[in-house]
Amino acid sequence: MSKAHKARRKKVALHRAEAVKHFGRRVRELRTGLGMKQKDLARRAAFSLSYMTRLERGEAEPGLELVVRIAEALGVEAHELLLVSPVDPWTAMEAQARQRLEAILERHDRDALAAVLPMLALAEESSARRIK
Repeated sequence: MSKAHKARRKKVALHRAEAVKHFGRRVRELRTGLGMKQKDLARRAAFSLSYMTRLERGEAEPGLELVVRIAEALGVEAHELLLVSPVDPWTAMEAQARQRLEAILERHDRDALAAVLPMLALAEESSARRIK
């Protein structure tokens, strides 16, 4: 193997390592912005807590399927996990709320909807009082 080829492989490996670390930071940023614990995200995306810890430290390189599951669990699009600019926590929470409510409505899940409606009413009342 030539020196030039070795140098290119080393450069690709460095870029890859930086991308993995960036991905872990983005996952942590979005997760904490939502007030979500590592164990909750790991459970929602169906992987272990130990892998979650390694992932956020940039020590694990997730496959595409896991990236999509993590994005869904965070209520964002997969490409948002790769963005360099920070995502507004409000935007992330709003997207997650919409996604979860739409899922309940699409499944015609009466029990889940019955559980959510009183909470939404309380939140709306609380918000109205703060605005006055």
